[in-house]
Amino acid sequence: MPTIPEAFAKNIPVIFDGGADWIKRLLGLLETYAERWDLGLGEPFGLSFNYVVEAWLEDGSEAVLKLGIPCPDFRYELWALGSYAGRGAVRLLESDLEGGAMLLERVRPGNRLTRLEPGDEASHLAAEIMRKLHQTPVQHDFPHVSDWGRELLEAHQRKDPRLSKIPSALLDEALAAYPDLLASSPAPVLLHGDLHHFNILRGQNGWVAIDPKGGLGDPAYEPAQFLHNPSFADKSAGIECWPDLVLRTARRLEIFSEALSIPKERIRAWGIFQAALSSWWALENNYFDPSWLKAGLAIQSC
Repeated sequence: MPTIPEAFAKNIPVIFDGGADWIKRLLGLLETYAERWDLGLGEPFGLSFNYVVEAWLEDGSEAVLKLGIPCPDFRYELWALGSYAGRGAVRLLESDLEGGAMLLERVRPGNRLTRLEPGDEASHLAAEIMRKLHQTPVQHDFPHVSDWGRELLEAHQRKDPRLSKIPSALLDEALAAYPDLLASSPAPVLLHGDLHHFNILRGQNGWVAIDPKGGLGDPAYEPAQFLHNPSFADKSAGIECWPDLVLRTARRLEIFSEALSIPKERIRAWGIFQAALSSWWALENNYFDPSWLKAGLAIQSC
């Protein structure tokens, strides 16, 4: 039976209400789903908000078991993967929404899109995945981009002091553009919502997305997270230290605009807003890194 890393066991109760109880039940949950879906289980992958472990089906084929605390974020991810049905995204094999469990196909070789940066190929491949994902019929009650953005607006209205860590020029432009972006948005599509380099893997039949946030909104919103990445703990390897960051960001905007048939200025505007929104989410959850804002400022400079 897999082990539960100590750092993960300590982190989950801090992040989630009911996290301590869920950690106590986690080994039992692993046994339950291993028996229900006839799985052999290996070792967990790098863990953050969910417990993700390698698995094998009864016929020996590989899979991934993902367990999480049942909550809206887990529900939207599961719904999105089920809706994509393997088109541009990892395939959902089994699921238990109430229990917080999903069984996914194993993506092999599983290389991340970071391997193709810097250069144009990664952006072209990401745009291809976006086109596939945005063709998905909406079958569930997903949140809208306006629901996400409201969190930033409310923080600004109550003058939350943590917002002072976001450059005022970036925050002001983001908030000024936001109402017009919403008012002029086309018919909403099912957005991945977190489509960056670490959530795009090379699979057996091409590149696929993993870990969707799941939401509805303007397709021009989707490239935003990609424009802010890749980011690494080793700053010498990440976008934060690219000497030609503004030029590369401008090139990315051109690629997404052409590939998605969306005005470049609209993608740019959503990118600025999402940079501010992501920074606020990070501030709320105590993992804010000011170096991330370099990408947002680079978008603003384009």
